[in-house]
Amino acid sequence: MNAAPPAMITASAIEVIRGCGILPISRGLELSTVLRSADILAAEGISVIEVTLDSPDAYGTIAALRRQYGRLAVGAGTVRTREMAVRAADAGAQFLVSPSLDAEVIEAGAQRGLPMIAGAMTPTEIVQAHTHGSVMVKVFPAGPLGPDYIRLLLSPLKDIPLVPTGGITAANAGGFIAAGAAAVGIGSSLLGPRAQNRAWLQTEVKALLKAVQEGRSRHA
Repeated sequence: MNAAPPAMITASAIEVIRGCGILPISRGLELSTVLRSADILAAEGISVIEVTLDSPDAYGTIAALRRQYGRLAVGAGTVRTREMAVRAADAGAQFLVSPSLDAEVIEAGAQRGLPMIAGAMTPTEIVQAHTHGSVMVKVFPAGPLGPDYIRLLLSPLKDIPLVPTGGITAANAGGFIAAGAAAVGIGSSLLGPRAQNRAWLQTEVKALLKAVQEGRSRHA
């Protein structure tokens, strides 16, 4: 498979996340489970997945996803060092996600043409992440803070696309979207042990997509 030029990758990865409003996060799953899950996600309309680099053979999983699903936007998560960013790019990652703000990681991604979604919590961190080049900013951990925190942040920071992550479920995803979040990052409540159950995963994905749609209608 021929890799797309960096500019095309940058546009498509972020546009996919913003389009569906959901960033599924695979952490600690075996390759076979990740591949099956990605197939279901794509079939239901979520053509993006993040593989955290603390997962078993994370770089190999990213490469396998790129080979098997050419139209899937595949990102690397929990990117905490420049070296991790470079290895993820070499494996075929199309975007990078970190739990915190690290200018060197953002710079490493930019040098390889990869968009960054840096993690932050406070208004100061969020503005700094965006200023350093984070295309979207992951608000982490968002679950304990709730949708009202996102709504208050966006009052002065409307120009920064926020992706609340950590503690997001189908039950509260709509509230975060209604508060103005560009998308929600969702991990274990979607791609956890139950992800091996195809029927369950299909039902959960449908519920999340419905929640996002309803949240957007409430925000509008």
